[in-house]
This record gives sequence, structure tokens and C-alpha cells, in this order.
Amino acid sequence: MGPFQSRSFATISLMDADGTWGHALTAGSRTLEALIGRLLTAGRRSYSEHYSALYWSVRNSGFRGPDASTVGTLDLALHDLAARRRGIPLHRMLGATRDFVWAYASGGSTHLSQEELVREMLGYAEQGFSTLKMKVARDWGRFIEDDVARVRAVRKAVGPDIRIAVDANQALSVEQAVDFANRIAEYNVAWFEEPVHSADLIALQAYASQAPIPAAVGESERSAKVFPSLVRAGARYLQPQPEKLASVEEWLAVSALAQQTGCELTLPGTPELGVLFAATAPEATLCEILFPLQAPPGAFFGRAPKRQGNRYLLGTEPGLPLEIDWARLSAEGNVESDTTWPS
Repeated sequence: MGPFQSRSFATISLMDADGTWGHALTAGSRTLEALIGRLLTAGRRSYSEHYSALYWSVRNSGFRGPDASTVGTLDLALHDLAARRRGIPLHRMLGATRDFVWAYASGGSTHLSQEELVREMLGYAEQGFSTLKMKVARDWGRFIEDDVARVRAVRKAVGPDIRIAVDANQALSVEQAVDFANRIAEYNVAWFEEPVHSADLIALQAYASQAPIPAAVGESERSAKVFPSLVRAGARYLQPQPEKLASVEEWLAVSALAQQTGCELTLPGTPELGVLFAATAPEATLCEILFPLQAPPGAFFGRAPKRQGNRYLLGTEPGLPLEIDWARLSAEGNVESDTTWPS
């Protein structure tokens, strides 16, 4: 993972007849343009009718890929619009009773030397993070001995009270993942993220039935309907990206599943957005801060949750907790394109 030299964002903005806007981050696609066309020509409908038409329009491409995620983008923009009409933060509209969320520090790329890795992890601990995540399985698991040594070195450096997690990014076979988990179990690893291929539930079940470290999965999924199968296969940490699921309701369904089954939630993605979802879940829910991808505060956002150590504080402004400062970025020549519908 990494190093990364740049970062980009795109948003979709919807305006209702009264002039209220709703926004959401998006990857942009032909599917998005087609869905916007459907939305703008559908006439006056209820939210449920609009959403159902959008959702089922992508059924032929399946509900586990980018088209389902694009439906979720429009759904989030509609929820943002609804919260702004009510004049309340979106996390409060969704039932949150608190305005803070805990975060964990993520980085530890495999391209770092062991010394660089330890220095990075210590830096996160010194900032107040109590959970740290590092990458493993360099070159598809060909350097497992090095990975074991790196976990050992990080544990020795940060001490026994900091939680450590590892992430293989799906690079290992079942045999490799189980062997590695057995060899690092003595270092009290909290979870093993994506130890095997994310679509191979048989492999996940095999890993979970043999390995001493809980499996964390779900980052690649775009439908809440997959998560019960992940739990049945043995996942104990669920990791949806709420903003990439097919709807806000699907996030709420995954959150409810985690609570019903005793699974923990750790959310990847853009933390400045993920915190609004995490605030609706149990307080133990964590948002990932992938530091190699983090831009300096204010580089993109005109408004965003404030971070204090390992905690994000959500504001009281209506709608989403973040807004990209497009006016400033445009003045600086950093906007690649701007499309309006209908044209």
C-alpha cells in the first residue's frame, strides 16, 4: 500500500424545488449519469418510490459492485437533503445520541523498513491512538518471516496496552493465513483483516475455524445482504464502508446485525464522512484513519469533523458533517470538471 502522491474527490449535488441542496461523495460513472436521468424524469414520487426504481434499475449488473454503490451515492445525497430541510445534522436524523466517534490509526505499509514501521506506529501511539493497524503479506506472502518479525517489533515498541491489527489485503491462501495467524498470536493481535480473498466465503470459513485471530471483512461489499453470510462464515469484525453501500438503510442493517451477533464494527473509507455513520452505532465502533491517504486539514474541506487525538467531534450544522470547498478549489485551478443536469 502506497506511497500515494495525490488524492481526489468528486461530489454529486441534488437540489429540490425549494432550493435545498443535498450532497454526497461519488466516484462518478456512466451509471451515475443514467441514474440521474431516471431521477430527474421520474416525476413527483415518494422517496421510497424513487429509491426502489433506482435500486432495481441496476439489478442486471448485480448488487455487489460499483453500480449498487452509485445507487447508494444518490441515496446519501437524498438523505443529506432531507436533513438540511429539517435543519439538523444527518447523524442526529438517523438516531445518533452522541456527537463523537473513536478512531484508530492505520498505515504501516509493507514498503517501509522495519525501523520506519516502528517509528510510524510509535508516532500514532504518541498521538493518543489506542488501536493501530499495519499491513502484512508483502509480495503475496513471500516474506512471512519478515512479517512476523515486523509484528514482533511493533508489539515490543508500543507495549502491551495498545491494540494491534494486521491487514493482508486478501493476499494469502488459507494455509498461509492460518500459519501466519498462529505465528503472531502471541503478540495479542486484535484482528486479521482480509486474510483471504474477499469473495471466497469457503476460504473465510476455513480460516475462521482454524486460526486464533478473529477475521475482519466487509470492506469490498456493497450490499448489506452479504453480511449475514460473512458472520456465518466466521467473521467477528465487520468492516462496511457505509458511504459505498447501496443505501443508508443498508448501513443501519449491517450495524443492527453486528449488535445482534456480537461482532465489532471498524469502518474504512473517508473518516470525515464515516463518522456520521459510526455515531449511530455503539460507542465501541471505530473509524479508520488511513494516514498515508490523509490530506492536511483544510486541503479539500470547507467543513469537516474536528479530530482531537483518537476522537472525532461532529458539529451541529445540518446535513453531512463535511463539505468540499469547491469555490476555493476552483479559484486555485484544482477542479477538473463540473457538469450540470439537465444541461
